[in-house]
Amino acid sequence: MNNTDITVIVHSTDRFADCWDPFFKLLRVYWPDCFYPIILNTETRSYTYDGLDIKASRIASTAGAAWPTWSESLLRGLDLVKTDIVLLMLDDCFINGPVDTQSLDYCIRAMRAQGYSSITLTEHGKHRAAVPGPDPRLLDIRQDARYRLSTSPALWRVSALRRYLKPAENGWQFEIFGSWRARRTPDSLLLVDTAYSGGVIPYFQAVYDSAIVKGKWQHGVEDLFRAHGIETDLPIRGFYTPLPSVLNKYYLLKNLTANPRAVVTDWIRNAFSTQRC
Repeated sequence: MNNTDITVIVHSTDRFADCWDPFFKLLRVYWPDCFYPIILNTETRSYTYDGLDIKASRIASTAGAAWPTWSESLLRGLDLVKTDIVLLMLDDCFINGPVDTQSLDYCIRAMRAQGYSSITLTEHGKHRAAVPGPDPRLLDIRQDARYRLSTSPALWRVSALRRYLKPAENGWQFEIFGSWRARRTPDSLLLVDTAYSGGVIPYFQAVYDSAIVKGKWQHGVEDLFRAHGIETDLPIRGFYTPLPSVLNKYYLLKNLTANPRAVVTDWIRNAFSTQRC
């Protein structure tokens, strides 16, 4: 493969700048031969890391620019991509094991040859029902899967990712409402079969699927950082304490009902659109 095959886009925000050094140090440790261009999605801040080709998007850096939503920020970041395929990762998905570059190269070739829309590279979702397809190394995510779309590390065809993103939506709405949209139309959304790879890009998980939960560190990340000599002021963000189930449902509902007028406007516009995913 060569560095024009894909772009790595690390979707972030200025508020998560404390994740950047740990993220890229672990990427250097476990993916030392990463030579792809990297876009770090930020609002105003710049960032570099020695040995990596990183461009900070700074998508709200112009004077008076409105602070974008999660989806709008990602859409603006995609404007900077020069390849037709991206590897999308979130800033708190800290790689904690060797990247399976052979399987990654296989998936990139499959995306190019078959025109797939997406291949998820780490299977951990309990609600992503998938079935065998024509490719023995890949599974087809079922049409009725609860999380047909996910923010897990994945290869995405840029045109397909754009179709699923709606500017008004936050990350929770993208996964839930985007999955509703994805159920309506057949599409080539796949994931790597763990029988062939235990995870092309393994990353830190504990009780929850990412290192930060509701803005706070998940316990266990301190051990990962200590083992790799990563120094960061963990008490500033603090550690997440699991909430009763009813409160978790309340916060999920709160996130899903954020910005209702803009979200409903997007839905109406989409309902009358002839565009298909």
